[in-house]
Amino acid sequence: MKSIFPAIKVYALAIVLSFGLSYALAWTAPTSQPPVGNVSAPINTGATAQTKTGPLTILGGITVGTNTASCDTTTKGSIRYSNTSNILEYCNATTWKSIADVISSPAFTSFTAPTVARTGTAFNLSWVTVDAVSCLAGGSWTGLKPVSGSQSITETIASLKTYNLDCTNASGTANGSVSVDVLLSIGTMTTYTGTGAAPSGIAFDGTNMWTANPRGYSVTKITPTGSMTTYAGTGAAPFGIAFDGT
Repeated sequence: MKSIFPAIKVYALAIVLSFGLSYALAWTAPTSQPPVGNVSAPINTGATAQTKTGPLTILGGITVGTNTASCDTTTKGSIRYSNTSNILEYCNATTWKSIADVISSPAFTSFTAPTVARTGTAFNLSWVTVDAVSCLAGGSWTGLKPVSGSQSITETIASLKTYNLDCTNASGTANGSVSVDVLLSIGTMTTYTGTGAAPSGIAFDGTNMWTANPRGYSVTKITPTGSMTTYAGTGAAPFGIAFDGT
């Protein structure tokens, strides 16, 4: 029995060709789904409708036509490109709607920072968004940022800093902003004592600190390392110090 099938197939093909029918069109535009267990049906290249029940993977781009068919319950779920609005639309069984309408606008769940920071000391900005695709920083920081994350910031200039973050998707933009009052670092206080008496004047020569000692009839130089040198002269009770540049 099996040996007669190839012959029947050849005769059937001969009949198709003898009537001038397109053998290629018969293959590329099937009129029904193949039997169970057979090879998958190819996607139609003709006008014949076809249902694909399994997943469809497209490795390249896909082009959506500008079909002007009406939107009703029979075309629910269809998509088209609108030449009028220049956007991709879908049929909701009643009317054509923009694809962007089904995407929620982005929003901030949180955007936090300390209210006060010090120069030279790092602090963190942290933020969480939902439905955002990209985020762009502005104000006291710049650049693209992840849609959720944190960043360590170290400021060197004392001032009120404002950190803005604009996060977007196809439906819109969410704007987030936090402000940090950056103050000067808390200084370290060091007390120096020496042989001077009753210092009443202080001056800096660019490197060292000088004090005038009225009761000691002298001046004292204090270096950045804390080394103290006292100079005495013939003057009496110096009350101030000034430098002429040399």
